[in-house]
Amino acid sequence: MSLDAKMITIDCAERSTEVDRLVELGASVVGEHSAGPLIWTVLREPEGNEFCVAG
Repeated sequence: MSLDAKMITIDCAERSTEVDRLVELGASVVGEHSAGPLIWTVLREPEGNEFCVAG
């Protein structure tokens, strides 16, 4: 088992803009999650690797 976390943390107001930009570049949205004030979107890049954009 390999654990390789990839996360981009940005201002929350910019998070949705960054997600939109990444989708235009070929990523797909896997899901959105939140815990308290933190909101993050899990995306999958074209090769199948998942990463998060949090804000």
